[in-house]
Amino acid sequence: MSSRGLSRTPVGVALVAWRVWKRLPPPARRRALEAARSHGMRLAVRHGPKLAVYVAQRKRSRGV
Repeated sequence: MSSRGLSRTPVGVALVAWRVWKRLPPPARRRALEAARSHGMRLAVRHGPKLAVYVAQRKRSRGV
């Protein structure tokens, strides 16, 4: 999938995720939802703080 000028902002990431989701066949969508239900909270707790720090550092370095 080409970037087509999308930024790495939350909106840009959401648009790309939506495009990928639309291309998945229904069985793959179902498996993705099951994986998110069973592993999503664990991943968010473990990696969420790291991602928040990373985003804050990038924002600070850009002067935004």
